[in-house]
Amino acid sequence: MRYVAMSICVLALMLLSLPVQAAVTPSQSVGLTLQELDPADMEAIEAQLGQRAGVLVAKVVPDSAAAKAGVVQGEIILAIGETLVDSPQSFDKTLSGKTGTVELVSLLITEDEVQLAKRKLTLSAKAEVKAAAPVPPAPAKAATPAKHDTARKGQTYQHVIGFSFWYPEGWSVKEADDGLQLVPANAATANGQPAELYFITGQPLEGTDITQVRDPRVIALLDQLVQEKISPLLQRTRDPLDVSMTNGQGMLLYWNGQGPGGAVQARIYACILKGYGVILGAVAPTAKIGAREGDLKAIFTSFGFEAGKQDPAVVGAWQLFSTRTIRNEDQQKFTSDDPRRASSVSNEQTTMEFRPDGTVVRTSIYRMIAGGGAAGGSSTVWIDTGDQKETKQGKWNAGNGTLFIMWSDGSMDSWRYGLVKEGGAVALKLLSGNQVAFWQKR
Repeated sequence: MRYVAMSICVLALMLLSLPVQAAVTPSQSVGLTLQELDPADMEAIEAQLGQRAGVLVAKVVPDSAAAKAGVVQGEIILAIGETLVDSPQSFDKTLSGKTGTVELVSLLITEDEVQLAKRKLTLSAKAEVKAAAPVPPAPAKAATPAKHDTARKGQTYQHVIGFSFWYPEGWSVKEADDGLQLVPANAATANGQPAELYFITGQPLEGTDITQVRDPRVIALLDQLVQEKISPLLQRTRDPLDVSMTNGQGMLLYWNGQGPGGAVQARIYACILKGYGVILGAVAPTAKIGAREGDLKAIFTSFGFEAGKQDPAVVGAWQLFSTRTIRNEDQQKFTSDDPRRASSVSNEQTTMEFRPDGTVVRTSIYRMIAGGGAAGGSSTVWIDTGDQKETKQGKWNAGNGTLFIMWSDGSMDSWRYGLVKEGGAVALKLLSGNQVAFWQKR
């Protein structure tokens, strides 16, 4: 469901930047970097064996267990023992949990011949990748976390769409394309990279039939999200816990695992507010998350959703016109009849209508004409796409210099905005990164 698609990008970034959250895979633990074979090579092997098999050794760490077994870069591993492997994932799954000595069956391919090789791979205790020790299941309804102490120092964050929350002194909030990143005081780092990450993101649930956060589909998809985007070695070892909030009811889910730096934990606090699915996510060493538990509960339980801001000056229809022309004028390399001496022109007319009820409709009409070769020549190729129309709907909010649109497909756009006079008329100036566009009032 779209409810959990909202945080995929954020979690993928965490996977790349957090040293301890993705536990060492079995192939890495024995000194191997593997990659999938090209489809043509896989088909050739399948034609000979009658089954799919083969994973390429891209790198072998010197003095590793794989190197000592004689594995070399460029060889193709077909099987572990009698079990065929056809991808890095299947290799890891087959090797995981094994101890002692296992046999690798490989192909060594040179310009002159193809040889079958068998390797004796000795697994040390470090090669065994295990999930964290199971946590005894907790009751489905655990003790309700206390709401934040109103006397405690902190600040309130207010988003232009109406979403708000309290956060403690020492924490900071950074706005990102996919949501908000929370940075605690004295945030831990490892090798210059963040070792604990906390984020808030959300998505409208309009068009779905999800009304309760404990919907089994939500829980299943959050499980899938953690397994696929953080680490398959993180396991949820307890039932979801109920969390009473200032504005409704939420739930808390835990996933635990073992990384090279020690125990690792992921937590997701989830709730539904005013038709929006909202989550507070955390991925960090278990000890660090435990130390932040009070702050995390206080932030989550303070979540609120009121009416967002709508600047009346934005209401109306605004248009943007753009034209792009490309032409290859190189007469030395390409003759006038050569199709590669091409040209194209494209026009796009986009209208965004911001309605007083908070809805927005974006209509884009695009057309491209492209061709190559001399006009009327035998090798002339011309393409005319005709008018291509696309319509998109969503909800808008604007205030304090920020314009925010939550589209019905779950995507989001935000700009810094302002109204400026251009050629005697008022234009809507939208700034995103280093790109500036001036939309004319229709």
